[in-house]
Amino acid sequence: MLANIQKYNISKLLQQRNAFLTVAIGLLLTNILLTIILFNKRERVIIVPAYLKQSFWSEGELVSPHYLEEMALFFAQLMLNASADTQGYRRDVILRYIAPESHTALEKKLLAEQKRFAKEGVATRFMPKGVEVDTSALQVKVKGLLDQYIAGTRVKQSLEEYIVQFTYVGGILMLKDFISLQETYE
Repeated sequence: MLANIQKYNISKLLQQRNAFLTVAIGLLLTNILLTIILFNKRERVIIVPAYLKQSFWSEGELVSPHYLEEMALFFAQLMLNASADTQGYRRDVILRYIAPESHTALEKKLLAEQKRFAKEGVATRFMPKGVEVDTSALQVKVKGLLDQYIAGTRVKQSLEEYIVQFTYVGGILMLKDFISLQETYE
């Protein structure tokens, strides 16, 4: 009689062990599956800052066209609305956002421009008229009117186009190059 009870208890324990083992293996497989899904999932972060006009997103190595547009307009205004008095601050702000591979070349360009503005007493003002965004190349063509002033008098107004090139590394959009394409408009 005791042997039958003992066999029954052992078989009951084996059934419980097997059930718990099955549950544990199922949970382990579920965790492995969730880990694989998590590493392959791209998270989209929606950002709506107070000073920008539109919300934008970034997903993996992609960014929304609105983000590129807003950043291109920001850099166009920063690069082109300038005077001898604002050059130092403007240069410091721009240098914070320059990609490492472009840092030296753009810094030299900004320093040369600062010297020219101080020497000639030049000031410029840019009024954007349109943008064309290329998200695959991370570049934006900005078109607008550029006014040039010497001693407070406008000496030239031209319709200018600029290519603003970006690089996106580690979730940070950085300025790679700022290229001018000139067309005179008088």
